[in-house]
Amino acid sequence: MRVNFERVVKQGILSKKGSILGLYNNECLVYLEKGTSSAGPVLKYGPKRKPVAYNVDLNNSIAIALLRTPGSKTKFQIVTPDGSLKFKAMNSQEREQWLSALAKEVGVAISDEKNVTIDAKSKKKPSDKHDTALRRLQEESPSPTLSQINDLLLEHENMLHAKIGQSQESYERYSQDMSSLESELEKKYRERFTKMKNSSEAFLQH
Repeated sequence: MRVNFERVVKQGILSKKGSILGLYNNECLVYLEKGTSSAGPVLKYGPKRKPVAYNVDLNNSIAIALLRTPGSKTKFQIVTPDGSLKFKAMNSQEREQWLSALAKEVGVAISDEKNVTIDAKSKKKPSDKHDTALRRLQEESPSPTLSQINDLLLEHENMLHAKIGQSQESYERYSQDMSSLESELEKKYRERFTKMKNSSEAFLQH
């Protein structure tokens, strides 16, 4: 998946919360692209040191909420009808910069509520938007420029990658969470073995 750096208004490294263990141990490169005349802003991200693999449509025609995580100065959430993305920034200043950039592009206020539920019915069907994108472009500009046509092609490419990336994202989350679980178990067994060894040596010395 390509990142259109000409439209990037905010980028950086955020730790994403895993879906299985619930740990903020998945470092991601995150990019926020501003919207165009035919599409809303898009959040693109992927594991650190790997190609960007996922994108989230932040079109203001669907319900979106931006939340500061209660009790934390670095965590925040992006809630959409498809679910919630939970991120952790390096510090409170970085979190506020991300929230401000998102709020500006999406056109919604930042909330301090603990939980927000968004009805999936409020989500606009992708086909409704993409099937009429070319017609709207032709209505707005009878002679579309090469740049406008390129924007439309890029929008459809992002939509295709988003559909393909759904299964990839699930597998990636599973792999990352399983790696974290393996590390935690290895650490606990290593600590347990060390304690048993020390106890045995102490007993033999007596």
